[in-house]
Amino acid sequence: MRVWLIFALSFFLFAFMLPRIDWCRVLGGTSRDVAYSIVQSADGGFIVVGETSSDNFDVSGNHGGNDFWVVKLNGDGEILWARCFGGSRNESARDVCESPDGGVIVIGTTNSTDGNITNLHGMEDFWVVRLNNYGEILWQKCFGGSRPDYGYSVIPATDGGYILCGNSLSNDGDISGHIGSIFWDDVWVVKIDWLGNIEWERSLGGTSGDEAFSIRNTFDGGYIIAGASYSSDGDLTGNFGRSDCWIVKLNYNGEIEWQRNLGGSDIDIAYDVAQTPDSGFILVGESKSNDILVSGNHGGYDFFVVRLNSSGTVLWTRAYGGSNADNAYSVAVVERGVYLIAGASTSADGDLSLHYGTPGEWSDFWLIAIDDSGRILWDSTFGGSNIDIPYKILPARGNSCVIAGETLSRDHDIPSTYGYGDFVVMKLSRITTINELNPIIPDKPDLFVYPNPFNSSVTISIASTNARVKLKIYNLLGEAVWESDHTKIEQSTKTGKSPEIRFRWTPDEKTPSGIYFLRSTICNSVITKRLLYIK
Repeated sequence: MRVWLIFALSFFLFAFMLPRIDWCRVLGGTSRDVAYSIVQSADGGFIVVGETSSDNFDVSGNHGGNDFWVVKLNGDGEILWARCFGGSRNESARDVCESPDGGVIVIGTTNSTDGNITNLHGMEDFWVVRLNNYGEILWQKCFGGSRPDYGYSVIPATDGGYILCGNSLSNDGDISGHIGSIFWDDVWVVKIDWLGNIEWERSLGGTSGDEAFSIRNTFDGGYIIAGASYSSDGDLTGNFGRSDCWIVKLNYNGEIEWQRNLGGSDIDIAYDVAQTPDSGFILVGESKSNDILVSGNHGGYDFFVVRLNSSGTVLWTRAYGGSNADNAYSVAVVERGVYLIAGASTSADGDLSLHYGTPGEWSDFWLIAIDDSGRILWDSTFGGSNIDIPYKILPARGNSCVIAGETLSRDHDIPSTYGYGDFVVMKLSRITTINELNPIIPDKPDLFVYPNPFNSSVTISIASTNARVKLKIYNLLGEAVWESDHTKIEQSTKTGKSPEIRFRWTPDEKTPSGIYFLRSTICNSVITKRLLYIK
């Protein structure tokens, strides 16, 4: 009995361990610097993007006003290079995705006509910058019309090139089909090729304001958009109150398959969306409502989370937070149906277990893990006694995640700051627990694929002491297109490191671009990864 109790207690304590900070890096200068997005590169490092008005300490070469600031970090968070891009007025980089050749593409907004910028259409444009892996510009382009247009999100397109997404008030230049008055935003989605040439563009929304903050790839080769809408006409079929969360499913050609407005009679905004392993979706944002589709509001804004099936039917909604403002900005899907949600909180009660500083005044990073029924598995607060806002959470290798955002703190979890707001990048480990490991598999290996997306070949890396490996790759029809022959291209057993086995899949010339699924059987466990092949 005593042995059983000790085992049970040990299990309980381990099951509820919280994530820990591996490292925290503050980057910037003496003016304001804000990180909005981050992506992990094939070499294990990170690319962080945002805006800066600084020109000292970590920042050099500012062109005037705010610039795009793009920073390459190694796996330990140390700067390898940092670049400013822009003109004499203002630029803000909002998202980044990796290219198959190891470079990146960055999207944001500009109103400059000099420096690195050419061919501004009007007041403000989407600005897209294509960089090589050294941070040098390969090309840059402005997209938009004569009125303000704001770029927020970029992803690789299913059939090659990129998908851009944001908001537009224009109905000229590159933009057609604006719905309603040019004094109200539409969602604007643009497909470009590898060189930045427009292949198609779509305006989505109604006669009131409609906004998009995030677009993501879906398993069927289409796209999913998260945003907000004040409209009840056009592409919308209703509105519950002031603004609603708006989720829009597009096919590969940018045509609407379905859309849903979600929320209550007050303000509801969606900032991010991710597809779940069952082909459904999880949507995150903020809500002040406490009726219709929203219940359990704790006061002010709460994290608002909506779980939908693959056809957009709501499975459940949840409000998380405390009596002050709580705003969810980013969601990441972890293996085994666990979701990590990152946002800012000024609360010290309700669902929160900790708050630094004075509640109701300064925000902290608030990170929660929930299961597929919406149950909170754990919550953690990070930051200091001043303002800390996380804008992006990214799953990383080895049961870890990375958060990028802004900090004005210089105590508690934040080592120091340079000035009035800095980039902050924080790496957390131990993000999953026994709760999610069902069934429990001892010594479950790590499996990585890179680059992803890819355009010639993809490497599959397995960190394991057990070489019993079976790999298969399937297309969207469920047909096997590749199977490992157990021939390893490389096996590393460097001192101090776990053995690493690497395989490579090189599609033949008949294999079409698209989404594929890697199914790996390793140590009697099955791991599935999604691959995006772009010729």
